[in-house]
Amino acid sequence: MNSVQKKINYQFRKVIRRLPGIVIQWVPKPNPEVVEGCGVRGKVGELCRGSSHVLLVTDSTLYRLGFHHAIVASLQEEHIDCSVFNEIDSEPDSDVVEAGRKVAKDHQVDCIVALGGGSVMDASKMIAASFAKPHRSVRSLLHKFLFVPGKTMPLITIPTTAGTGAEHTVGAV
Repeated sequence: MNSVQKKINYQFRKVIRRLPGIVIQWVPKPNPEVVEGCGVRGKVGELCRGSSHVLLVTDSTLYRLGFHHAIVASLQEEHIDCSVFNEIDSEPDSDVVEAGRKVAKDHQVDCIVALGGGSVMDASKMIAASFAKPHRSVRSLLHKFLFVPGKTMPLITIPTTAGTGAEHTVGAV
């Protein structure tokens, strides 16, 4: 390969590396409603008004500690059914997301509530996105940039950790 070809190859790779940053600017981003403060888990029912069945996604530790009780009670006060999917672990894989999507489909949920850290948040986003594309496997959805046209089901995130920022972005890692 001569020096001209090397330079062209280098410039091409340089443009390709910048492409994701350029593309992401064109992706529509939602403007989330932020509710914060002590007792926010008890307000989830109000936020889910209009929904008939909610999927609460969390991890086994938070579930075992009972952090979900205030959310479930809040939903019951609003006469909203709730199913719990607590199989999220750190670094969840596509099989976990597929299992969450199956629970969502089996119970015909129309809203997702994520209670946990970054792994729970990201898995919940993928469950919502994959629910919007039921004809595709979760594994096939895990591309670098997957654009889901239209709306996914509503997603309410309740972070229990700080630092990941997963509750603020539309992206899932």
